[in-house]
Amino acid sequence: ASAAEGVIEFNLLELPSSRQAQVAVQTPAGFYWDQTSLREGLHELSRVYGISIWLDRQIDPTQLVSTAVRPKEPTPKLMDRLKEIAAVVGCEVGLIENVAYFGPVGKVGSLQRAAVGLHDKISLGSGSQQATLRDLSWPELVTSDELLEVLQRKWEIRLDTELEHDLYHEGRLLPSTLATQLTLVLGGFDLEGQWIQRNTIGSKPLDRQTRWQANYRKADLNLQNLSELTRLFAGSQCQTRNAVCQVTGVTDFHIALMVAPQRAVAPVTNLRAQRWELVEVQNKKLEEVLNAIANSIGIELVWDAACTTEMRTQLVSFTAEKATFDELLGEIARASKLKIVRDGNRVRIIP
Repeated sequence: ASAAEGVIEFNLLELPSSRQAQVAVQTPAGFYWDQTSLREGLHELSRVYGISIWLDRQIDPTQLVSTAVRPKEPTPKLMDRLKEIAAVVGCEVGLIENVAYFGPVGKVGSLQRAAVGLHDKISLGSGSQQATLRDLSWPELVTSDELLEVLQRKWEIRLDTELEHDLYHEGRLLPSTLATQLTLVLGGFDLEGQWIQRNTIGSKPLDRQTRWQANYRKADLNLQNLSELTRLFAGSQCQTRNAVCQVTGVTDFHIALMVAPQRAVAPVTNLRAQRWELVEVQNKKLEEVLNAIANSIGIELVWDAACTTEMRTQLVSFTAEKATFDELLGEIARASKLKIVRDGNRVRIIP
């Protein structure tokens, strides 16, 4: 969507699914790969961190990847680790709604823009699907044509396009929009979706344009680092008029302005001496509870690879009064039926 095409009205990035992913990729990610298959490693990260990952068909999934060891450095955020992996295999990674997409260099921004534009067109043409989210799964060795058929059945639409023959490994995406799912499939063939009418979508060659424009409430943006961001994302702009900001630039520039700044937390020096006067939790997701505690006192959470999404997102209830940090972790462990082990300022969660 160039400036000539106007301002995006139905912004894909503002959906809860997209906002949740923007937060998720800021999670500290303490993992290490040693000659790990790219496909298997990404599948495991998707399961452990509860985020969809899509590997473009042009990227060899059998590549073996080793990541750097940084024992004395702060744990990097998940997106930084994903970028590290992408650099090793010679590709790029970026969020398309709530999917971390790994694609050829120079292609990611185009597909991000394509998904935003298609979602806007679908929403304008068929309001009933503007914020609809559906999961997507497909069996092992499904063909490209069969994958299109899965999309047509799932969304009750007609796809007026043809794709080259290819085979896909079994996979699943967390609930996301039609625009995102179709953009990912078509993008592998250097195509993007083209809205035709109410229930018909075609395709066209992928436009390499990456910049697009949308309006945001000023109160919803983090403008603290605006000058730095406009230097980092050359050609991007954020123009403010009263309570509205008009943002023009690549998708990562939009996301950078939308993500709240991470709170700087002083490192804990004596967890044994710290007491929690009263902690009451009722039916909250385990992951959210642990993240809130970790962010408040500056500890590192490490989820064991065997922890499933169901384990991470289970609802827990407990009460801890005048408890030490270790006693608080004990209450959480009992409520979740998981093993929680602390080693200094690192807390590991194990089935």
